[in-house]
Amino acid sequence: MDDPALLKPMSRAFIAALRAHECLLLLRQAESLGLSFPDRKKAGELQAAIEDAGICEELISSLKRETFGFLSSLRTYVEGATDEAPGRGAVG
Repeated sequence: MDDPALLKPMSRAFIAALRAHECLLLLRQAESLGLSFPDRKKAGELQAAIEDAGICEELISSLKRETFGFLSSLRTYVEGATDEAPGRGAVG
């Protein structure tokens, strides 16, 4: 690197971009859960906000917390899918 003074700000920008992409990836994966309209809308709003946040560390951190909170609320979709998986039904 030609200018060592750039190392810290470039590293921080890279970490912010990495966090943003992590959230976007998880939100896109969540779409495969067959979300309700309100949950699809919320996922879309979060995706748009993250895409618009650029590499602002504070905003990305806040959106990451919000994204992980939202993803945690989707647990019922995963639990419901697990309950319906083959071999998990009632024995009759």
